[in-house]
Amino acid sequence: MDAAVLQYDARKSVRNRQAGLVWEHRVDAQDTLRLSAYGGTRHIVQYLPFSGSFGLSAGGVVDLQDHFGGTTAAFTHAGELQARPYTVAAGLDYARENEYRKGYVNALGTQGALRNDQYNTVDNVAQYVQAHWALSTRLSLSGGVRHDAVRFDSMNAADAPFSPAPGAAPTTAAPIRWWGCCTSSAATAACMPITATGSSRPRSTSWPTGPMASRG
Repeated sequence: MDAAVLQYDARKSVRNRQAGLVWEHRVDAQDTLRLSAYGGTRHIVQYLPFSGSFGLSAGGVVDLQDHFGGTTAAFTHAGELQARPYTVAAGLDYARENEYRKGYVNALGTQGALRNDQYNTVDNVAQYVQAHWALSTRLSLSGGVRHDAVRFDSMNAADAPFSPAPGAAPTTAAPIRWWGCCTSSAATAACMPITATGSSRPRSTSWPTGPMASRG
């Protein structure tokens, strides 16, 4: 074991709470309406095996508090085409996450001075349509399309600016905002960042590409 792990008492704690509600109404023999909503919180505290008091480090203690939630509305129609059953579903998703991210100096296993204080949000709005047609008992045809619009916002709080060295003038980053969109089908997915403002952009972004239906 690395000596720094013991020296800085490296450890991690996670607490997650989530609840959801689903309401389904059969309009008639062929049509169904489904509404769902969920929400939750997540709190993560991690002590890393270094102090985090140097240069542009955000700290050796990471404190994350997330509040997330979302809702989905879906409509499903079932019928027959050429004497074979099919279903068509369409829906709308919305999800949001608020993240409060703080970083502190790891003072040999105890929380030290504040190094980082960020407020980050992610919003996602999506629409999808998908269909399934049973051509025979052994062959079926499925397809669909989904479009996601994602917005990220990140703000550094003024009470915890980064300092390049002790005693140096603090620097604060401008608010960061970037947008992205993603359109996916059963066979292909095309994603493209649209605009970005602020001092930086993410190194990588994982765009949602499927499945078509709700992932909440």
